[in-house]
Amino acid sequence: PRSRSGPLYGRTVLVAHPGSELYGSDRVLLESVQAFVEAGARVVTVLPGAGPLATELQRRGSRVLLCPMPVLRKASLSPSGI
Repeated sequence: PRSRSGPLYGRTVLVAHPGSELYGSDRVLLESVQAFVEAGARVVTVLPGAGPLATELQRRGSRVLLCPMPVLRKASLSPSGI
């Protein structure tokens, strides 16, 4: 049930997540997004690509945008990695 009052009602929540699979942190994200939606927020989630997480997010009421994101690794942050 969606809330019709409260601090998130009518607000937009932007969520950026680095993966599109359904592992532990992804499932925690699903629970958070569902709680935002139930609190009356409009949720927009940005993912690096399509996958099972995108499908579940949409099913739970989030708008999903796909935006390819680079993977930053510690080795890439050195002078030789650049």
